[in-house]
Amino acid sequence: MSNLNTRWTKGLQGEKKENLEKLVRNSHIVLSRLKTILEEDLDALQKVGEVDYEKPSWAFHQAHTNGKQDYARQMLRLFEFLERK
Repeated sequence: MSNLNTRWTKGLQGEKKENLEKLVRNSHIVLSRLKTILEEDLDALQKVGEVDYEKPSWAFHQAHTNGKQDYARQMLRLFEFLERK
């Protein structure tokens, strides 16, 4: 069984931790769909992320887009266990 990212159970102990881990591992269909949605969003952000220097606030727009891309990548790491089944 592949490792589950520790963020799933951070702060939980004992039975609560075990129950959540089981629930996450048994939610393969829903979590796979959520992973696909995040991947699609990240792809869209990467296309939008091209710098448009014509905008006066291009630097802020680019920084915001970069931040959203980074967060999407962080969230996708939570689903790495799905790929190793």
